Amino acid sequence: MKFEIKHSEYGIQTLPSKESRKLVLVKLKEKSTRDKLLELKKTIKLDTLECGIDGKSKIIYINENLPKNVRMLYNKAKTLKNHGYRFVWYKNGNVYARKDKGDMFIIIKHSRQIDSIIDS
Repeated sequence: MKFEIKHSEYGIQTLPSKESRKLVLVKLKEKSTRDKLLELKKTIKLDTLECGIDGKSKIIYINENLPKNVRMLYNKAKTLKNHGYRFVWYKNGNVYARKDKGDMFIIIKHSRQIDSIIDS
């Protein structure tokens, strides 16, 4: 995976889940390490077999652990993709949306913004 990290630089916790998939929270000590990993995830596809996990091959998804209110805002913002926005993303505490490459992005702070975009 072109990414190495020492055992002392992270902690791992398995989270309870009602779904068949397992949720694993990895807490990194350095913000720069987190940023590097999140950037790298765009260029790789990771599965359980590559990581030495026995059983059927399953895709491993790498996502940030967002606070509930931000996660809800981000999920609602993704509905903008049905209203002319091609890109919706989260970075550094903000939810962003952009219609096309090269267009200016908007920062979404409230669900009211999403509602007004959808209603217009």
